[in-house]
Amino acid sequence: MDQEPQSIILFPTTEILASTHRMRRYIKLIDLYEKHECLWNQFSKDFFNFELRNKIWSEIAEQMKKNSSPDTWKCILHSLRYNVEIERLREQEASFYNMRVELAPKLVYAEKFKFLKRMYMGGHATMKVPHVLVRRPAVGNGEILNRKKEVRESYYTSKLKSLESLRNSRSSLLCLTPETYRKLNMSSADVAA
Repeated sequence: MDQEPQSIILFPTTEILASTHRMRRYIKLIDLYEKHECLWNQFSKDFFNFELRNKIWSEIAEQMKKNSSPDTWKCILHSLRYNVEIERLREQEASFYNMRVELAPKLVYAEKFKFLKRMYMGGHATMKVPHVLVRRPAVGNGEILNRKKEVRESYYTSKLKSLESLRNSRSSLLCLTPETYRKLNMSSADVAA
């Protein structure tokens, strides 16, 4: 009865403990940040009260770690928000281009930043996005019957398409600067003479 020894992969417990401790600190920081609406809500009456904001950041720093700098915690929080925003943009890009690639695992603390959506959905910052009707070429039997299919595209989609076509037209090899065109005409006139 020969059994091969099974390999067991052990993670250093200090790494696991450090990462869970770090996540707990991040979540505590996000919770403290959420409690003080004047730090993140642009429509708060105290948003531009910098003395109050500095005082609150000092209190948060004291609650996070004694005698620590508020700038350290501001920097950490802003990097967390940045990471969440980058993740959201990557998901948006993947859905826009119908990419079926596997995205990186979701950030553990991403759900904690859901409160920021209130700022954008509160009525002050929302904007109706107009829809643009675009005619696309019909395919199959509809083409035979001269039927056109109308598809509603969002303003964002049409704007992206126009920017993409502008970029493509500007990077075309057929575009010449006026100086290059003049030199080209001079050299062709010299060859003809």
